[in-house]
Amino acid sequence: METENTYKFCSDKTGSYSKENSAATASPKSINPADFKILLVDDESDLLEYFSFIIERVGYKVETASGGNEAFKKFEAGAYDMVITDIRMPQGDGVSLIKNIRNINKSTPVFCVTGFSEITSAQLLDLGANAVFEKPINREKVLNQIQQTFSTAKDS
Repeated sequence: METENTYKFCSDKTGSYSKENSAATASPKSINPADFKILLVDDESDLLEYFSFIIERVGYKVETASGGNEAFKKFEAGAYDMVITDIRMPQGDGVSLIKNIRNINKSTPVFCVTGFSEITSAQLLDLGANAVFEKPINREKVLNQIQQTFSTAKDS
């Protein structure tokens, strides 16, 4: 099933932007979170630990990396169903990580988290990010976007 990508820039109070397709507008199908492995990338260890806990509590498998360089090595070596990355990190930034991932894999969803960046949400989406979340992060919005993304992928 081929779908047309559109950009959704109507930022609501949660501060998120996403690239959505026409298939994503249907209601999410039931998925088993244990079937999915997410690579979570951030240089702030407390944020990494917090989001790892939240995502694992729902049932997803989570691995972490403290920077883009470490994350890309893990991505090349492992099978991940999604990557969620911060943008500004000293050990390899999220922009380079997105570019590196997209050079070898066009289909794995990549979500970006940013508090402040020289790059806009629109530019991140054009680079290949599937969604952009602004800090402070609304955890329900992130969890809903994860579920919707996996439910849509399951239908494809």
